[in-house]
Amino acid sequence: MAKTEIKQVIQSYMKGGVALIGLPYEQGNTIKIGDKYVIAFRGDATGYTDVLSAYVITMDSNKHLGEVSELIAEYNFLQDGFDDSLEDLPISLLEWVDADGKTALERSCMEVS
Repeated sequence: MAKTEIKQVIQSYMKGGVALIGLPYEQGNTIKIGDKYVIAFRGDATGYTDVLSAYVITMDSNKHLGEVSELIAEYNFLQDGFDDSLEDLPISLLEWVDADGKTALERSCMEVS
């Protein structure tokens, strides 16, 4: 995996993460980035944007590629901003499904109505 590729993964997560703020999160939920990568979370995570509890793994082998907070610092996103030469990868939620076949988001919408 090229260093540019992991930078693209983290940048895509940071840009797309804004849309995830406030979405119902449950332990076991992850974020798929592109076709190859997943942002996973340790048990102490509080949401999809909890970068201190997030790490990057490969989709096919669960190989650990780095801690999200350390990768953000390594690529100086907070100081230098985003790299406009990198294309944003698609982001999708991979949610845990309960015994009734419902995700956290589905259960949340059902509770609101």
